[in-house]
Amino acid sequence: MGSGSSSGFCHSSSKQESDVDSFEMDLRVRELEERSSHLESLLREAEGQVEQMKKEVDARDKKIDSLIREVHKLKLSNSD
Repeated sequence: MGSGSSSGFCHSSSKQESDVDSFEMDLRVRELEERSSHLESLLREAEGQVEQMKKEVDARDKKIDSLIREVHKLKLSNSD
């Protein structure tokens, strides 16, 4: 009978450890989900910044092309 109660105690202890492990895993999962959400937010922000930079580069490229055309026109008109 004594070993039966001892076995019950071990089972209870194992159950508590299992509950603690489960709780810790739940906390870890929540922490990882929060970090994942934060990283996704940062990624979206970075993608927005990249898109804005692409627009700025395209606008500068157009301006440079326009200036190059003007320079060529001036060279042609000066060579006449």
